[in-house]
Amino acid sequence: MIGRALPRVLVVGSLATVGAVGSAGVALAGTPDTWTKETPMPMLEVLGIYAGIPIGLFALITLLVLTPSLIRGSRVQPGVSWSGQPEWFGDRPDAEQSAEADRTEQSTGGPEGTTGTGRGGAGGQW
Repeated sequence: MIGRALPRVLVVGSLATVGAVGSAGVALAGTPDTWTKETPMPMLEVLGIYAGIPIGLFALITLLVLTPSLIRGSRVQPGVSWSGQPEWFGDRPDAEQSAEADRTEQSTGGPEGTTGTGRGGAGGQW
């Protein structure tokens, strides 16, 4: 197995080396003297193109994403309790439900609690 692989590796490696050296020769060629030489771009212009445009796009996208929520403002008003219904995702085992009910009953002083729902929720008024 190694006897067959070694010549193949050598052939592929030598072809890759010849191709890389041959293409590098083209890359090292200079521009003809008859061509007009452009003046190099100023550093400020280079920075504006390669750094300013991406940063500007990032700022624009961030502004477009955040603007609707900034216009709407906060939905939660200070001092107002949560009025949403609690939700449970997935199956809830009965043992866990009874343990939760016991904890709610102990912490709020009754099965209904102070909010009247007795189940907690995101507002967290136990």
